[in-house]
Amino acid sequence: MKRIIIGLLIILLSYTNTITAGDRIVIIANNSFPRDSLTPSQIKEIYLGKMEIIDNIRIQFLDQKDSSSIKKDFLEKFMDFSISDYKVYWIKKIFKKGRTPPIVKDSSEEVIKAIKEEKSYIGYVWEEEIKNIKDVKILLR
Repeated sequence: MKRIIIGLLIILLSYTNTITAGDRIVIIANNSFPRDSLTPSQIKEIYLGKMEIIDNIRIQFLDQKDSSSIKKDFLEKFMDFSISDYKVYWIKKIFKKGRTPPIVKDSSEEVIKAIKEEKSYIGYVWEEEIKNIKDVKILLR
């Protein structure tokens, strides 16, 4: 009986891992965005407000609300920040340097919609969410 339970737990855990493996974050932009790809370090510089212009276009970077799981994952994987550390970073940047923080959207759907309408926007979404969407391209997986 013990072996059966352990076997079922192993199967369940491996199934759970395959579900979450599809939840990959991608950085996207409008098809008219001047570049076809960006490096992880460029993404970090953009989301820290250090890189503002690419190929004569002022970049607007879109963020998602703090309560979303994608924001937590994005900040950990791409930025090496927690949500609270990122907030503190931007509070300092706003007050010390007068910088504009990221534009916050309530969902990935809103991020995708905004990017489809504006060629200077970039943002992050789950890869699965843009599978059949035209008008956007993946800059970084």
